[in-house]
Amino acid sequence: MINEFPSTVLLLTPSPQAGADLRESVDLLARSLAAEGRPVHAIILPQDAGFARRLWHLRALMQRHRARILLSFAEEDHLLSAALPGRRLCRIWFQAHLPGWRTGPAAQRFWRLLPRLAGHATLAAPTPEARAHLARTAGRPPESVLHLLLPVPLPESMPAISAKDLRAREPLILFPGPLKRTSQPGLLLKALQRLDDPRTRLALPTEGPQLKPIRHMLEKLQLTERLLWLKTAEEWLLRLHEARLLCWPARVAPLPNPAVKALAAGLPVVGTQVAGLQALLEGHPEAGALVPVTDADALARALSRWLSEPGDPVFRQALARRWSVEALLPHWQALLSERN
Repeated sequence: MINEFPSTVLLLTPSPQAGADLRESVDLLARSLAAEGRPVHAIILPQDAGFARRLWHLRALMQRHRARILLSFAEEDHLLSAALPGRRLCRIWFQAHLPGWRTGPAAQRFWRLLPRLAGHATLAAPTPEARAHLARTAGRPPESVLHLLLPVPLPESMPAISAKDLRAREPLILFPGPLKRTSQPGLLLKALQRLDDPRTRLALPTEGPQLKPIRHMLEKLQLTERLLWLKTAEEWLLRLHEARLLCWPARVAPLPNPAVKALAAGLPVVGTQVAGLQALLEGHPEAGALVPVTDADALARALSRWLSEPGDPVFRQALARRWSVEALLPHWQALLSERN
């Protein structure tokens, strides 16, 4: 299989600042391509070095591995890629974040320079919104930007669950941690206060920069007794077999990884009208509901509707499979083969 795909791919693993969901999906993609016999080298550049040092390091790796394809997923890595010499080098820039979502100097510089850099690379994006922004900023037609999804880690076999099983569960709402401003846990608390059923509980992690204000808000809204505290930001994944739905009222969600995992467990998803969730849920009313980003009343109505009737999990699990590595790896293999 390596003989069919001779060009080595250098895959730049995003830094932690790029977001946990992006790193999770990129790591899965790298492992899956390597498992298929593709000569892929996933690398992490030194984070404490300046631009020139990181560029020197990347150039040395390109020469060592005789790489002909460079695949990057974050603005600072796109800039490094553009600075590399070599006409035969194929650069693929996958861009999930929109302008303004990341405020670091590298991100700002990338979007400012993109019209001049766009000719260096093949551009790709995971959502229609990101694709349109990327094309418009680069001065390209939208069809020139590839629409590609990143795989989400899912269980090998999805749990067998019926609509009757979901209705029999306690009315527990899961929130994907950690507690941070861009995930709007405060909006979810306002919606919880508006729900008529006092038995409804919410599971929140005790991790994240918003923990202290959320504790204060719980006391103010008198919701402390309706909270189930989770020890870690990832513990919600262990509660998927107990809950009736996942609520993710995100202000920013370039990728829908938590929602895909909830669908795989058969749960409906109530979220906000942001790019990643729209790419997953729009046009699929059986999967859940999307509400305006700051509308607590609409969020409460959606939660009440899906808690009372969570629907059939079968369709939701089929929708989640579209984001599995088995479904998406052939598309990435085809892209790399075309650029070979």
